[in-house]
Amino acid sequence: MTTVPLRLEKEYKMIAPEINRISKRLEASLEEVLERLEGGTQSGLYMGKRLSRGNLYRLDDKIFEKTIKPEEGFSIAFAVLLDLSGSMSSGGRIESAQKAGLVMYTFCRNLGIPVMLYGHTTHDTGYTEVVDIYSFADFDSVDNQDYLRIMSVSTYDCNRDGVALRFVGQKLLNRPEDIKILLMISDGQPYAQGYKGEIAKADLQEAQYSLEKRGVKLFSAAIGDDREMIEEIYKDGFLNIADFNTMPVKLAGLIARFIR
Repeated sequence: MTTVPLRLEKEYKMIAPEINRISKRLEASLEEVLERLEGGTQSGLYMGKRLSRGNLYRLDDKIFEKTIKPEEGFSIAFAVLLDLSGSMSSGGRIESAQKAGLVMYTFCRNLGIPVMLYGHTTHDTGYTEVVDIYSFADFDSVDNQDYLRIMSVSTYDCNRDGVALRFVGQKLLNRPEDIKILLMISDGQPYAQGYKGEIAKADLQEAQYSLEKRGVKLFSAAIGDDREMIEEIYKDGFLNIADFNTMPVKLAGLIARFIR
């Protein structure tokens, strides 16, 4: 989207407080890890060698602080991939996926972490089925309005996940950061022409193996009723965010797994 319509800004303002609140919760959940990586002073400790003057009157006895040396060489890049298939239009699923994507985008931008957000679906040309990739936010934004482009997320046809995962995964592999995390958000298993069941499952597991072998950590977040099938496909890469309120904790655990 080269020109962002005014309506998207109006729509964003309606959900911005919720997005910012959840993003702050995610930051708070990772506060200790992020402080260690960035360096500085960590306060609110039960014990230590130095008292924190600003916390001397706390009733929970967290009155100590310590200086944290920043870790050298830490770098991370995120990619979020949204399922834009037709089934995402029911039960508020696409809205939940959009909000989850916005939370990750806002969190990363606030901390200076490179982030991109793409979507995928298919369309039938009459001769064959084509995979469509939508760019809502890229690592190098041209106008800092990608958060509004994410508001244009919509649903279309089918989903051939393997192609989209490999495409976005390659974008991550081209990045210089040490840690590369790809988070796909969908409501169920893939479904397209000749692409479902065991065929699709085998393709996705091969895509996951190939990407992780080359350095991309792949996670599939489920927001629909097909969570058991997604977990069966991705195993340890499965992330359940069906309850939007628990999403910050789930995402914090995922991130902390790699940056501790």
